[in-house]
Amino acid sequence: MCIAILNRAGTLPRMTLARASVSNPDGAGMMYSKKGKLVIMKSLNNQHVIDHYLKFRKTDAITPVILHFRISTDGGITTDNCHPYYVNDEVAMVHNGILSEYSGKKTKMSDTRLFIADILSCIPTADLFTDYMSKLIGQAIGYSKFIFLRNDGFYMIVNEYDGEWDKKKTNWFSNDSYKPFANQTQYKKYYSDSYYYDDWWEGKTPPVIPLSESKSKSKSKSKSKSKSGNPVNGNLAIQPMSKRQAKSNLSIAPTYCILCGNPLYGNAQKERGYCTPCYDWSVVQGTDL
Repeated sequence: MCIAILNRAGTLPRMTLARASVSNPDGAGMMYSKKGKLVIMKSLNNQHVIDHYLKFRKTDAITPVILHFRISTDGGITTDNCHPYYVNDEVAMVHNGILSEYSGKKTKMSDTRLFIADILSCIPTADLFTDYMSKLIGQAIGYSKFIFLRNDGFYMIVNEYDGEWDKKKTNWFSNDSYKPFANQTQYKKYYSDSYYYDDWWEGKTPPVIPLSESKSKSKSKSKSKSKSGNPVNGNLAIQPMSKRQAKSNLSIAPTYCILCGNPLYGNAQKERGYCTPCYDWSVVQGTDL
């Protein structure tokens, strides 16, 4: 899946970065322009990139920053395959999606790196940042999304309309994997009474429930309301408890994970307010939840 993020100004919330990292754990990177040069930082430890970004934003809140969190599909989990990539001495880019013609090759290079070597590296910088070239690349890559950054700070999004802007038009996201898990559109269809987030995290194939079947199940269940006024499906409130509520009212165990928004199961998860994958991720990354 991966996610590419354009942060035009200001600082992204730490929770947004953490959710993007949990959903895309195979390495991260960021880039920006400074004094006419491209600055790129990437690591297999996502938290190192997050910390570097937050530190940078304390001193510079107006320079556009492009971030990327990766899920490995081709080429293996290596620092070289982490985004961003140089296209030439003046341009770098990040990619979200799969380039089918360059995927599945028996090589240590990712599909993005192969596409750069074969196509993008042959395009002069002056031609790359044009409307017609953006359209041509967009047609060639299908549903994938690219963000290019030039050494003078000028950026260009290819297939911009396949992603989403926030309300203030300050941040663009190539997909919604930065949101709580329950709000991510690509996983909504996987919900059922017998399927939990832990199964998805372990790499098991989630069951796809036909829309008609899921509707009939929801109609057969009695609808009620929780004390907060939120609708309840069985014993689980549909709306997650906020982090502030979970921390301030310890007598009420949170129903959903504060970080990813998944349902919590068992006393241990409910007491700490985080599901097992998010808690384990925090231990590995050295983050104090």
